Amino acid sequence: MTTTILDQTIRLAESPPTRRLEESRPKRRHGIFFVTDLGFAMPTIAAALEMRKKIAPGRADIRIVTTDIPAPTVQRLHDFLEPHDIHTDVLDREYYSAFDHRLFNKTHVPISAIGRFFMMDVVPDIYDRILYLDGDTWPSGDPLQLLDAELPDGCFGAAEDRSYFRRHELGPVGQKIRTYFANLGIDGNAGYFNSGVLLADVRTWRSLCAEAFEFFLKNTARCTYHDESALNAVAKMRRVRLAPRWNFANAYLEWQLKHAVPPQIIHFAGGEKPWQIPFHPYHDMYAAAFAPLARLGLTFEQRSAENLQALAQRARLRKIRDNMFMHRKFIYQRTFDRLVQTSEIQ
Repeated sequence: MTTTILDQTIRLAESPPTRRLEESRPKRRHGIFFVTDLGFAMPTIAAALEMRKKIAPGRADIRIVTTDIPAPTVQRLHDFLEPHDIHTDVLDREYYSAFDHRLFNKTHVPISAIGRFFMMDVVPDIYDRILYLDGDTWPSGDPLQLLDAELPDGCFGAAEDRSYFRRHELGPVGQKIRTYFANLGIDGNAGYFNSGVLLADVRTWRSLCAEAFEFFLKNTARCTYHDESALNAVAKMRRVRLAPRWNFANAYLEWQLKHAVPPQIIHFAGGEKPWQIPFHPYHDMYAAAFAPLARLGLTFEQRSAENLQALAQRARLRKIRDNMFMHRKFIYQRTFDRLVQTSEIQ
């Protein structure tokens, strides 16, 4: 399938034609969406199942948009998830892969992360409000308050990223963040949000994603964090700040902020995933969540013994560093408290 930037942008901005029987059902206000490839399928399914425990089917749909997964596997996922009232959809990778892959910053984040820009093209056109979640999130509280939150017309909700906390540091990390913000043309002091939890009305989502994907295509090398970079670059004044509890980064756990504000959605952002690391404090939780999924025949990247040893050493060094630079943790905590007090959506 050959497409142009204009074709893809128009397809995002327009509503897709009716093509499913589901669309004959009464219009629903709420939908919770995940997008996953094969590598993130296990944690994504676990998160969706946990979300369904907290939200009755009559209150919100839950959909997992699959991409770059073999058809027989997608069918197994469908057969397993439908009894839980979790729906699956298929997104062709050609929707989002028409860019120079040599310019894509290679991290733990797969190219399929760009697929979120197109997820509404392959689901029934029955949603007014959506909550997008990364597959490495975990709903530890009640998300209905977030789903029901008021959004100004044309705006979307997102919480600050951990890089926002470190933008003024004097060392190489702070300098790297400031350079990154400058390359995107954004004012870091005004905020920089994480894209793992996003709340929006569908019309706003389509418009925002169309602009973000066009920016990504034209500035792939500048988008160090891929979809997140592009979204921040085009968001301007449309972003409403979510309180940190709705996107409670694992960095907040390290900064001992869990008891300050009980997290509602935990986000295990970064390359160190709890399901891969036996000594991670949330490893057992994921092991229990994965056990019922064994019959699906899914796999995820395993860490080698050498890598686990290196991660353990890195964790020890982080603790030493935090003890040496207590003032930094104090600044993080003050920033966190200010976000808790001033966020528009609590």
